[in-house]
Amino acid sequence: MSTAAFPLESYRPPEQYYDEFLDGNLQPRRHWEELSGILQGWDAGEFNRRQEQMGRIIRENGITYNVYSEDAGESRPWTMDLLPLVFQQEEWSRLGEALGQRTRALLAAVR
Repeated sequence: MSTAAFPLESYRPPEQYYDEFLDGNLQPRRHWEELSGILQGWDAGEFNRRQEQMGRIIRENGITYNVYSEDAGESRPWTMDLLPLVFQQEEWSRLGEALGQRTRALLAAVR
């Protein structure tokens, strides 16, 4: 395994966009600190190994989706990011309420 640091150290967010991961001082936002700590222990080889393993598991288990709008409606392998999107508790609470509201509305419409 390489001794080079995981590429987090070289990551710089585009200036014109809000970055979910790093604040203006290029430090992980509070709600990303735990995951950032884990990632600091990974080098690029570890990240790539885990990404490849995830892809292999998806392929071996036949996890696919269909594109019904295309003539063949082909099954395609599911794609997934290795790193999750981390939400602040307050943000997740609001999102959860909104999703619950939409679910109740959909259920009411189909009954």
